[in-house]
Amino acid sequence: MEVMRKRYADTHEKVVRGKQIHTDLEEKRREIAEEEKRPEIDLKSIKAEYLVPEEMNFIETPAVRDIEERVLLWIDAGYPVHLIGPTGCGKTALAMHVASKLGRPMVWINGEEQMTTADLIGGYSRIERQTLSDRFIHNVYKTAETMEPTWVDNPLTLACKYGYTLVYNEFSRTKPAANNALLSVLEEEILELPTKFGEERYVKVHPDFNAIFTSNPIEYAGVYRPQDALLDRLVGIYMDFYDFVMIQE
Repeated sequence: MEVMRKRYADTHEKVVRGKQIHTDLEEKRREIAEEEKRPEIDLKSIKAEYLVPEEMNFIETPAVRDIEERVLLWIDAGYPVHLIGPTGCGKTALAMHVASKLGRPMVWINGEEQMTTADLIGGYSRIERQTLSDRFIHNVYKTAETMEPTWVDNPLTLACKYGYTLVYNEFSRTKPAANNALLSVLEEEILELPTKFGEERYVKVHPDFNAIFTSNPIEYAGVYRPQDALLDRLVGIYMDFYDFVMIQE
């Protein structure tokens, strides 16, 4: 029997299935050195470049400039501004123009009836599943499985984290319950993420965060009356159609 085992060992190579889990010290040092050589990705600068608003053909008349100065005055004082007016009077264009004047990146939300709180703050977009199989030892099989949810920030969370300017267009077309997250943001300067746990549940609002809201008057179709607690935190500026200058030859 011993002779047969020796002949088998001489004629058959040992096959190791799988890969070794533990690496030696030198290999670990090489991996760390390679990581240090890789250039760091500045995620904030990438987002800032992508989110900077672009203006085209914005015309300032004395009437436009007067409203613009009022909006900037309230924002400089630390108050979010709510532009209210009929469709086509220039609320959105003015909000974009003021956002560019602030010199900060801008995030955009367009209110509509189906919007939920998750559309504002974000949520778990997918769950990553990782499986580790260890067959380093012959006839020994070991497996470990890890599931980790991936969180994705939506516009309000991005603005609060990085100090962006939030432009919430037609925000009164969103059902009031979806906008409840804004109450603590504008008053206590804290954004709560209800589906997270522990310290990650709360986001401290960045000091450079600003917000500009636009909406139609309440008598418009498809408009919800915002909660009074939210309106009390906003400075309302009522707009109308701009003045016309008649030029005669």
